[in-house]
Amino acid sequence: MLPEISVPRLGTPGERHRDRQLSSQLPKQDLATAYCRHLEHEHSASADDFMAARNEIALDIATVQDVLERNQ
Repeated sequence: MLPEISVPRLGTPGERHRDRQLSSQLPKQDLATAYCRHLEHEHSASADDFMAARNEIALDIATVQDVLERNQ
């Protein structure tokens, strides 16, 4: 379990902690071509397509729930 201070609830230190984690996991150049200094113009459209597909498929919001064993 996460320490209470790290739980990402709105307006808490945990929310800011999660934002910092995401920014280190997903650098800004992975989120927008505007931050890609060395991306050639001819590859810009395919990079945008890749980012859109990745955002649709892989990035989402999840919740964590306790799991109860069946024998209880």
